[in-house]
Amino acid sequence: MSRGDGIRGLTLLQPWAGLVALGDKRVETRSWRNPYRELVAIHAGRGGITEPLLASVLGSACYGATSAPPVVHLRGCVVAVARIADMVPTIEAIARGLVVPESTEHALGDYSPGRWAWLLEDVRPLDNPVPCRGLQGLWPLPHDVERAVRTEAGLA
Repeated sequence: MSRGDGIRGLTLLQPWAGLVALGDKRVETRSWRNPYRELVAIHAGRGGITEPLLASVLGSACYGATSAPPVVHLRGCVVAVARIADMVPTIEAIARGLVVPESTEHALGDYSPGRWAWLLEDVRPLDNPVPCRGLQGLWPLPHDVERAVRTEAGLA
């Protein structure tokens, strides 16, 4: 399967990928930064967290374990697209008020020193998630997946 040079994929575990798609998570924390500041496909990885931890995370995002939207349970597919607006040290994100300590956003990330806050904007959830295998890092979407994602996001 050939890969494109367009939209990059960013794989997140669930429920984080779903929470980005829902607009409840606008900052992704990572141990690394990158100059890439364009569209990313938010990919829900096949792996996940245990049900008790899932309920705990969803509780911090104001959902009950049984009333969580279906998108937080999807795996192995692209669930949204977003634009990486900026990447700043996590300590700066807090100092600038981009993330408030003890907020839901703060609870959903790792804001320890030395990490990076990836600020996501223009999030577009996909009505029909696009099946795809994910990778680590920022990875190029296969051409057929990118076409489908662009269509579902209204970017075609």
